[in-house]
Amino acid sequence: YGDSIVVFFFFFFPFFFNDTATTEIYTLSLHDALPILEEEEILSSARGLEEYRAYVEQIVERGDFLAPEASLNVPSDSLTLQLVESTIEKYNEKNLKYIVVVGIGGSNLGTMAIYQSLLGTFNVFRKDYVPKILFLDTVSEEKIRAIVDVLESEAQDDQEFVINLISKSGNTTESIVNFELLYKELSKKFGNISERVVVTTNEGSPLWHQAEANGFNRLPTKKSVGGRFSVFSAVGLFPLGLVGLPIRELLEGARTMREKCLNANAKDNPAIASAIIL
Repeated sequence: YGDSIVVFFFFFFPFFFNDTATTEIYTLSLHDALPILEEEEILSSARGLEEYRAYVEQIVERGDFLAPEASLNVPSDSLTLQLVESTIEKYNEKNLKYIVVVGIGGSNLGTMAIYQSLLGTFNVFRKDYVPKILFLDTVSEEKIRAIVDVLESEAQDDQEFVINLISKSGNTTESIVNFELLYKELSKKFGNISERVVVTTNEGSPLWHQAEANGFNRLPTKKSVGGRFSVFSAVGLFPLGLVGLPIRELLEGARTMREKCLNANAKDNPAIASAIIL
């Protein structure tokens, strides 16, 4: 059941931005599959999941970030959304062309999945769409050189790009190395670019303090929210919102799917129905 919630909550529904029709079609397909099981088998399995379902529901009702399952509360974090939107407003200049997301694993994969699903895998090659996101994940001299070349040739000044360094722990070696190399190379042409850097990390992490010392803008993440579940936090919302995607609708879709996955009726709960079938 817990795995099914993750699948529906984080991967399926948000892409459709609260598309009720799509959800109903998929839920019907689950209903069609349930009859292959005996009624008592369905009810027995649902009863076995009820204690955990009620436990998760209490976590959502509290709205805090104390439990391991607190990732379910990220779409309701209005304070983070407000901070993200104010940061987006600061950098949302008309001449902005590129956002470089420097992160690895959960710090960039969710953002990349949504970005490429909605704007296309080859969006980076489209001259008619700006701004674009460039993803810098693994340590690769070739990739770093390619991104530096793009920014140096396409950007007239530092107002045309933003670097978003993401590391929840503040200790991710690959991301920090990539950022330092990128920052050093771009500074040669554009001078002091500290105002063009936004660091997303746990508040109080080593990277948080280093960012403060260097005059970088910062966005906080929650320690209890794992990287793989962080796309609805500042990790995903800032770069996605900065390229113009409707992040409020994304969060609305996540909240709607969360409600469906907490329904006590097994046949109306896609997560429980999926868990029973599987």
